[in-house]
Order: sequence, then structure tokens, then C-alpha cells
Amino acid sequence: MLELCKQQNVVDDYGSMLDYYRNINSVSQIPCFHGDLIETTLAGVFEKEKALQTSRGRGDLARLDSQHILTKCQEELQKIDGLFLVARMRPLGPNEVMNTLIAEPILNATTNFREAFVGKSQTQHWQFDSLHFAKYSTMMLLHNLHTSPKPTYCLPNCKRGRAEDDTFMICCDVCEQWYHGECVGLKDKTEADSIGHYTCMSCQTGGGLLDMGGDGGLGDMMGI
Repeated sequence: MLELCKQQNVVDDYGSMLDYYRNINSVSQIPCFHGDLIETTLAGVFEKEKALQTSRGRGDLARLDSQHILTKCQEELQKIDGLFLVARMRPLGPNEVMNTLIAEPILNATTNFREAFVGKSQTQHWQFDSLHFAKYSTMMLLHNLHTSPKPTYCLPNCKRGRAEDDTFMICCDVCEQWYHGECVGLKDKTEADSIGHYTCMSCQTGGGLLDMGGDGGLGDMMGI
């Protein structure tokens, strides 16, 4: 597929991961996506080095050598090098203009995370190792996206499409419904922990600890 894209002048070049990241000077230059093998590989390197520093009596505050960490990460990436390809898209031509329109994201439990997509593909026997299988699997994937039930998380006017997308969420202690923190006025888990029990707007009877307000936000803490 990549060779065909290169022939059609869509892809400029492609190669293995180490081909592209062999000469980098920082771990931050390695792209990581939630749930992929690279993310867990790099995290494992940091945990091993942290444990080694602790065993030497340097404690959690010991500063890890960045070049040493980079070398260790490249050694680990070499073990899985054959599993990943990197494609570099062709640069725009002199008369071409980049499309700057931002498409509205379509969130779905099947495609929000790599693990979910791999699991669904295995269950439904979706394969992409040949053109015939890829056409069929893509057709079935689109059918799944268009016919699966709509997400029901959070508020009806949710900013994130009422789907779980790996951003911070909080659960109502009454109805056990989940809400995105930003949709109900919470910044992070620390702020959520500080309020103790959380009751969503729909579960409030007027005598609760929190005044949620008409938009589902936290509002003012009552009694303070």
C-alpha cells in the first residue's frame, strides 16, 4: 500500500521506525499514542531506570540522564522495529494549499482506542493484509460506526461527543453516570477529590451539597 502511495506521489518516503528516529536527540521526539506498544515500551524503560536508581539509594528525586534514557529506548525500539512503519507524506506543491478546515471528530467506542479496535477486529475477523480483505473489513467497519448506538456518557450538550475519550471523567455517586470534568466545571482529579462525594445535576433534589446550575456545572459550594 505504501509503495503504491509512493508511486502515486502521495507518500514521499517510508521506512522502519529506527530509520526515522535513529538520530533523534530526545525521547520526546518519538511519537506516542495512547494504548500503543511504543507507549508501554517507553514507560517500561522509565520504570526500570527509576527502580535501578532507587536500588542505588538515590531515591525518586534522582535525575535520569537523558542520553542514557534515549539509548535504552532505542534499544527497546529495535526489538519491535519490524512491527512499525513510518510514512512521510509528500510536501505540498507550489500551487497547492493546505486544507485548514477542522473536521468534527467522530467518537466511537470501537475506534477511540487501539486496544478496542484490535479487539473488535479479532472478534469480527476483520483483516487488512490483502486488498480483498481490506475492502470487506473497511465496509464492515463503516457499517459498525453508522449503526452502533450513540454514546450516552456525560451531558446532552457534552463538549466531547458524549464519549469516553481518555480525558478526565467523574462518576456521580448516586446514578453512577460518568461526566467529563470540563463539562461539569472540574479541572482534574485533584479538584474532584477535594469535593468528596459528587452528585450530578439530574440526581439533585435541591438539598444536596452542590448547586450544579442550569448548565450542569459545579456552581457554588453551598454552606461555605
